[in-house]
Amino acid sequence: MLVTGDSLGAWLTRGVFFSLRLLVLLIALAWTLWWSLGAILEWPASEPVAADAVVVLGEDPGHRYLRGKELLLAGYAKTLVLILPLPHVLQDANGHLPGVTIHIDRTADSTWTEAQIMRRWMEANGVRHVLVVSDPQHMLRVSYSWWSVFRGSGLRYTLVAAPQANWSAWHWWENEAVAIGVGMEVLKLVYYVGRFRFGFGE
Repeated sequence: MLVTGDSLGAWLTRGVFFSLRLLVLLIALAWTLWWSLGAILEWPASEPVAADAVVVLGEDPGHRYLRGKELLLAGYAKTLVLILPLPHVLQDANGHLPGVTIHIDRTADSTWTEAQIMRRWMEANGVRHVLVVSDPQHMLRVSYSWWSVFRGSGLRYTLVAAPQANWSAWHWWENEAVAIGVGMEVLKLVYYVGRFRFGFGE
């Protein structure tokens, strides 16, 4: 096949335009992912519903507990599970939640083991449905962990986000501390999938 200078030039021009369109598309996709990353991390969170217990995940300075306390006082459940609670949280729970049964776990060391411990606790105590309270940016990793651990069990959980003063799902990058937290969540999620789904690093 004879290739003339005109046809070669047209082919090169088409190739350049295709590459430019692909580059623009990739930039647009990257920008959309960056802009919506906070909302993606928060996406699994739901509105609370009636359940058997409220579970407040660990590493909580108090705002997760306050959300759990609101749920209990509003009548969503009558049992509270505190994972690795700080002393002031435990003191408030014991003094300001009359009629609420409090269970404490001090053995969990990760979001994954929290899910494992709670599955065993639910099975042992006949608990069928819990509300799980954690940070908005934590929700996707919690969802992955609990889904992986709970699938096939018949047990139910609903993820509820605890409000944070500086958190914005659509403007997360405007606060340095929040942006660092979002970056850490992405790295942790990648680690969880790599380790617990594919066995890397075991």
